[in-house]
Amino acid sequence: MLPALNGTISSESLSALNVYRTTKAVDGLALHLTQPDNQSNFEELYNLCLALSRGIDYALVNDETPPPNANELLPLLMKEMYGRKSDDDYH
Repeated sequence: MLPALNGTISSESLSALNVYRTTKAVDGLALHLTQPDNQSNFEELYNLCLALSRGIDYALVNDETPPPNANELLPLLMKEMYGRKSDDDYH
């Protein structure tokens, strides 16, 4: 549970939550896209992409940097996703 101050969540807690969410999204996408025998669940893949985009948006709006794993893996993940031309590749 996130620490609360007078019924509100501190900005440090929100930042920590965002780092966690973004890290888990990047790790999940890496698992889906780099495992050749992994049968990706399209809905899960979609939700991971949304979580990642929300995490990046939050970091940009709050003048923060993405977590280190996002900086390292994001270019590779985007290249892999772009290389898949049809929805059939995600089922």
